[in-house]
Amino acid sequence: MSRETLRDQCNRKIAVRHQTFAVLRHLLENADRVITKDELMKAVWNGLAVTDNSLVQCIHEIRAALTTVARPSCRQCRCAVTGWSFPQMPDQE
Repeated sequence: MSRETLRDQCNRKIAVRHQTFAVLRHLLENADRVITKDELMKAVWNGLAVTDNSLVQCIHEIRAALTTVARPSCRQCRCAVTGWSFPQMPDQE
C-alpha cells in the first residue's frame, strides 16, 4: 500500500490517482524552476504512450485537490487556512 496521501486540514484523505500524485511530487521537488510538459511526461509516464490529455487531467485533479485542502467541507472543522507558498519567479524583463 502506498503511503502517498493528500489530506485536508481535518486529516481526511483526498483521493487522487497515482499519476496525479507523481505529477504533484515532481512539481514540488522542482519548485525552483519551470518544468516543461515533456519533462513531466517523461518523469511520470517514462516513455509510455499517453496523450497530452493525461497530463491535463492530472493538473485538473491537483487543482481540485488544492481547492479541497484550502476549503474544508466539514462544519466541525475549524482549522485556519494559512495559504500556499510558492517561490516567486524572477521578473523576465
